[in-house]
Amino acid sequence: MYAFLNLLVTSVDSLMFGFVITVVLMAITYGVLKMLSRDIVRSVPFYVTGVFLFLLLLYHTTVLVGATKMKGTLDGVSIYLSQITQHDNHTIDAAESQVLMDKIVAEYPALGSFVNIADFSGHSLQEVSQVYVDNFNSVLNGVIFKKILWIVVCLAIAVFIAMLSEKRKMRDTSAARHVRTERRRPSRSDQRTSRRRRY
Repeated sequence: MYAFLNLLVTSVDSLMFGFVITVVLMAITYGVLKMLSRDIVRSVPFYVTGVFLFLLLLYHTTVLVGATKMKGTLDGVSIYLSQITQHDNHTIDAAESQVLMDKIVAEYPALGSFVNIADFSGHSLQEVSQVYVDNFNSVLNGVIFKKILWIVVCLAIAVFIAMLSEKRKMRDTSAARHVRTERRRPSRSDQRTSRRRRY
């Protein structure tokens, strides 16, 4: 949630692209469900589920877009680190690692949505640039994978709920028709009484 809120402030275009992706995914889901049954997309559970699905997808797609964009800045981060560490080559400790991280986040605020704590003690300043970039890349890849997985899970659950609701509706409708048919059909005793009256 922190990443989402920070991206709203530091990267509005992530939200915009996330919104577009969300709308496309919602449209595809609507089309698939409509192909399965027109009644599904007309039910109340469909609209209620749709609202929650939209909000969940917007959250996950925004973070996904933000993480993808941040991967595009890693070359710039590497150059920035090389510039601020080029005149020294001593081995850094945990405190110096965090100082460098704070400088990176100050230069690339949106990156701080995903990584803002560092401890690369034991590495020399000449190694730091690659170590930081490798760490950022690993974290961002993890975020992207998790968000894609969450999006797939959210869509699958939404489709399952819609289809389950439609199945229950069809079962209730069938049961109601059966009850009405039974009420209309005369019993055997009624048929015998009717025959006696005729005689």
